[in-house]
Amino acid sequence: MATCEIEHGMRLTANCVFVLPPGFQLTLSDARFVLSKTRERHGWPTTLSVFLCSLAESLGSRAIAVILSGLGNDGASALAAVKAARGQTFAQADARWEGMPDGAVATGNIGFTMTPAEIANALSALSQMRQSPLPGAR
Repeated sequence: MATCEIEHGMRLTANCVFVLPPGFQLTLSDARFVLSKTRERHGWPTTLSVFLCSLAESLGSRAIAVILSGLGNDGASALAAVKAARGQTFAQADARWEGMPDGAVATGNIGFTMTPAEIANALSALSQMRQSPLPGAR
């Protein structure tokens, strides 16, 4: 699977791992990434929460959120938006840094708690089941 750093306006495509460049906030609009400079703030970052809310709004039931090992609880509150859109939510079961996945599970908005290998298998199975392309895909 390809890995690439996100650029403003880049189209969301299947079978690719996208990496957010440092110092940016990320949203999704019409299956395209929108980058904006992160404002200096105090406390924990909200980068993941902002992205997950836009993901749910943009993709609806096709949204998939995966919360892996990490500190803090960024992303936890935004899982409600993914769940409300009828998207799928996953959290890592055996995380070395359990703050983010445990915080996500505590919200009650996680559909599946699995090891990374199990999550990968589930995502593969989901991709096989879904026939329609991403919005705006050609």
